[in-house]
Amino acid sequence: MGITYTSKAKDDLVNLDWRVRQKIVSTLGRLQEYNDKSLLARMHNSDYYKLNINNHLVIGKLEDRNFNIITVLEQKKIKFPE
Repeated sequence: MGITYTSKAKDDLVNLDWRVRQKIVSTLGRLQEYNDKSLLARMHNSDYYKLNINNHLVIGKLEDRNFNIITVLEQKKIKFPE
């Protein structure tokens, strides 16, 4: 499985802390090396997939034998009013 990055995804990765970026890149390397699609979770009823790493989401699309990474987002905790 190949991994491709959009320019937005590259910018998102550059703006992350180096430890988080290293964890994301190593996890994507495992995904590529072992072709392990079980790490990916489908997002609702769409063509997009997500990968949870620490408190970050990697969102992308599976196209042929490539995982096209669209963006990397930090997961925010939802605070409910008391």
